Amino acid sequence: MADTSNTSYKSIFKATSLFGGVQVFKILVNIIKQKLLAILIGPEGVGILGLFTSATQLVQGVTSMGLSSSAVRNIAAANSTGDNLIIGKTIRTFRKLIWITGILGTVSVILLAPVLSQTSFGNNSYTLSFIVLSVLLLIQQISSGQSVLLQGMRKLKDLAKTGIYGSLLGLIFTIPIYFWGKERGIVPALIIEALFLLACSYYYSRKIKLEKTFLSFSEMKSIGSNMLGMGLAMILNNFIVLGLGYVVRAYISNVGSSSQVGLYTAGITIVNSYVGMIFSAMATDYFPRLSSIKDNNDKCNQLVNEQAEIATIIIVPLASIFILLSPILISILYSTEFSGIIFFMRICMVSMLFKACSWAISYSFIAKSDMKLFLINEISGNLVSLPIYIFCYKYGGLDALGIGHFFGVLIYCFIVFINAKRQYQLAFNKDYIVYFLKSIFLMAVMVVVLSYNGSLLSYSISSVFTIYIIYYSYISLDKKINLTKFIKEKLNK
Repeated sequence: MADTSNTSYKSIFKATSLFGGVQVFKILVNIIKQKLLAILIGPEGVGILGLFTSATQLVQGVTSMGLSSSAVRNIAAANSTGDNLIIGKTIRTFRKLIWITGILGTVSVILLAPVLSQTSFGNNSYTLSFIVLSVLLLIQQISSGQSVLLQGMRKLKDLAKTGIYGSLLGLIFTIPIYFWGKERGIVPALIIEALFLLACSYYYSRKIKLEKTFLSFSEMKSIGSNMLGMGLAMILNNFIVLGLGYVVRAYISNVGSSSQVGLYTAGITIVNSYVGMIFSAMATDYFPRLSSIKDNNDKCNQLVNEQAEIATIIIVPLASIFILLSPILISILYSTEFSGIIFFMRICMVSMLFKACSWAISYSFIAKSDMKLFLINEISGNLVSLPIYIFCYKYGGLDALGIGHFFGVLIYCFIVFINAKRQYQLAFNKDYIVYFLKSIFLMAVMVVVLSYNGSLLSYSISSVFTIYIIYYSYISLDKKINLTKFIKEKLNK
């Protein structure tokens, strides 16, 4: 049993290392891209690019039917059977749905082009641009479909290569377009970037050989309805999450100022993009694995425990470093003008431990197709969080909003855990609980010490805490996967 658990921990860590590296690479490429775009097309061009991207993403979010999330589960479950016939029919159904939803997105943008132009830019000057850009939704949906196929079939190395090569080629070939075309190069650059990602995903996905099978309309309807049913629930969830973010920003803008909105956005971006990337990396492997054992509560609960442990052990030292070095990191990523988010970001970093826990649990609801309970978790968590956010910002500004964010994540974690415990008899093991509570205490002390007195002494104390946290996390991870041996093996290759 111990050997099996050790193997599972290693599998989780290897996947996290692989896709964590991919996420870091994508972030670096994006940083380079944003710096170059700021020089080549200026603030106005970047603004136009952002509006094009936001508008098309909104349409795609609805027309894609959430297939990128839902189909992973179906493909992983089919793959776990080892039945080539079931695998083939599931994938063929998915591919047909990808084309249908991609065409739906394209047609929707063409029909809505005048509305999108008027809404985004206040005039109809960009109607033709949106019509040309409509093909982007078909390209992106097909590309996303190939990536989902690789994820569901657990072709993780090929999926990682797709992300790396697609991002790099997109950067190399679009920068000259922006250089020569300026603002007029935005639309063709977006399309070309998507085509490179499609080419990479297609190259690796075509390696998957499918058994030739006949797929009747009734079979396609049966398999497809299951995918789309879950997808619709995911769309609703996205609207809830995006709606909360919009309401919070709108409230800050009305009560505070647009600069406060900018500070809040910068803080949340750092937390979610640079530390939250761990979750994106882990989900790539975690969701398919969980989906393949969804009917066995004991195995599911064991995997949830293992995933929560590894996620927390990796998050804690990373978040601690951000807490300690936040002034420096903020000035590098943004500028000293954003120093007002230091406390906000620090307290949000502590909340990431609760997010690691709730994130691991919440996937079990999706894997088991318990979308009703999943939506109850999301709706109740957001409804409780919203008044907390508003109250905290009204009476304490951005710093208090950080505290509100902490309690919002804490409450959501509690809701998710209680429902999973009641529905699936979920329980966390003692080692994880001890590590979790100890880490929370140490990180909270760091925030208090650094906030109370930003002196050399406070940074010295916090540095000692950070070093201890890194050491403690290393030892904890070493017990799970024999990390020292793992590193030596990698170095000797």
